[in-house]
Amino acid sequence: CEATKLRQVFVNILKNGIEAMQEQAGKGSDSAFDIRFSHTPAHVIITIADSGPGMDEDTRKHIFEPFYTTKDPDKGTGLGLSMAYFIIVNHHKGEMGVDVNETGGTTFTIKLPVDG
Repeated sequence: CEATKLRQVFVNILKNGIEAMQEQAGKGSDSAFDIRFSHTPAHVIITIADSGPGMDEDTRKHIFEPFYTTKDPDKGTGLGLSMAYFIIVNHHKGEMGVDVNETGGTTFTIKLPVDG
């Protein structure tokens, strides 16, 4: 079911954000997500930003590769975000990207074709 696949994309992104924000819990910063929806005539655009510590450039470059993880082996397989990327790009002919915010945190952007 397509709805189940899309749900899994959002679960994986949110799970990663929660885990990142938990790493900095107690360091005086609030944990929050900022989820926004917009559209053009041809696309629906979803951005999911977290207030976690962000990621370095090397991690950002490899984040969608299968089995890439910065977590301990018993904490993650490195498949969640690669599966999310595959679902968006291959199943829905969309686009998915990630940016690190200057003030900390990470923003995932998903762009889906309206006619997809």
